[in-house]
Amino acid sequence: GGATRGAGRGGGPGGQAWYGPVGAKGAMAGAVGVQNVSASDTASRGHAQALCTLVSQALLRLKLTRSMQAAREDSQRHHLTSIFLAAISHDFRTPLATIIGSATTLRDSAPGGLDDAQRATLPDVLPHEAQRMNRLTRNPLYLTRLSEGGIPDHRRGFALRALLCTM
Repeated sequence: GGATRGAGRGGGPGGQAWYGPVGAKGAMAGAVGVQNVSASDTASRGHAQALCTLVSQALLRLKLTRSMQAAREDSQRHHLTSIFLAAISHDFRTPLATIIGSATTLRDSAPGGLDDAQRATLPDVLPHEAQRMNRLTRNPLYLTRLSEGGIPDHRRGFALRALLCTM
């Protein structure tokens, strides 16, 4: 077709054409051309101007719809992150309270304050709950790496004969 110009007339492939800008103020997205119209055909020019306005409004609506969708997705992502962090925080409280309670009991118990069975179980509780906290910490970190595309590659080569011999 003809070259894109500002509002006005220009030569089209079949004769005269009228071109009008499409887009918001200061951000022209293109032009609409009505071909085979004479300079004195004000009705066609009016139709072209109306068409330019409608196309501009449609483009603006599309842009606003995309912005609203992006804002909704961002809001949902923040909401899910908040829920996830609240759940993790809740899960950390139990083992942490157990670790603190056991350590404090061991430290503060007077000689003879705990019987031998109680005193024997407390040292086992501490590593168990610490390992539990370690798992709770490791799982969300691993999920974060997965969501960012940083999946660790744990594959390695092995001899098929060695695998078959162990079966």
